[in-house]
Amino acid sequence: MDVYSLINSKDIAEYLREIHYEFNSLETAWLIWKNDYLTFEEKKEKWHEVIETMPDCEVSVRETWHAGWESLHQMMQEYMDLVDEIREDFEKDPEPGKYVYQNSYYDELEQYNRAREVFPDFRSCAEDAREGVSYVDLPVVTYWLERQAVQDVEDRVILTYRKDGAFMNVLEKGNQTTKEKELLYDSFEGIWLDIPTPFKKGDIVWNPCGQDSDERIIVVDGISNWGDTEFLQKSGDSSDMYVYGYLPAPDGSVYYHSLMRSNYMDMEYYHGTFLKHERILKVLSDYLKGNISLYHFLILYRKSLSDMAPKDISLNEIIEEEFDRYKM
Repeated sequence: MDVYSLINSKDIAEYLREIHYEFNSLETAWLIWKNDYLTFEEKKEKWHEVIETMPDCEVSVRETWHAGWESLHQMMQEYMDLVDEIREDFEKDPEPGKYVYQNSYYDELEQYNRAREVFPDFRSCAEDAREGVSYVDLPVVTYWLERQAVQDVEDRVILTYRKDGAFMNVLEKGNQTTKEKELLYDSFEGIWLDIPTPFKKGDIVWNPCGQDSDERIIVVDGISNWGDTEFLQKSGDSSDMYVYGYLPAPDGSVYYHSLMRSNYMDMEYYHGTFLKHERILKVLSDYLKGNISLYHFLILYRKSLSDMAPKDISLNEIIEEEFDRYKM
């Protein structure tokens, strides 16, 4: 199996291939799960290949997440069986009047679209969704189908599908048992991995498939697997695999933040154009890499604030607000 091809980030995949990084069974299984492009049937084929060709291992206990599994192979098989079962029940013809169905998706402008009507069955809802996303041109185009029981607000299931109608995965299931919760939400989600990346402090990176315009690009100050990882090795989960650094604000300033919604394994170098308020990131990147002095950076930072300031607000007023915020 070409494990490198499973990685969403082409830059990380290329780097790991260059250093001949060897993946273990747990990392391979997780990368299959995390892949944005494979359908669930394609993921099942690769998980079965892991079971058949790679050694089994324990899935360690994660504090506040799960009690672990003695066998990764068993966990994968149970996960596949459960998802297949949920999908089969979701797609079958329902009892008349028992459920209503609705669909939603993101368009090219990153706007969330939700159907204004409800549908009586899976087929009519899916047809409407496929028509809606047929005009969307993004690296990954998916839509969500939601089934809600009429008489039970907790009986709610959401599945994701690819633009061509191929099933991707279970996004949400209400009324789940403890075991269903552990498999759907705690198994792969509860895994934290320490995989090397090519990124350095000062690099400008982004998640090409990210849907949050406010967290489009970031100047790297660090990644969660830099430094001491003892606590994360014991208690971390997939949400703890993130990049942190500086993001642009609409007023031309920057702020420090962690990209909790984007896994560091999805990040790539940013080579695109910069909006006016984002240009300061290139200057900040040069400063963090030691290419320009602090004095040079501060001059350009002041200019960025001035360029973005509303005509009726002076730069001095903006600076005074910053001083007041930090009580300088």
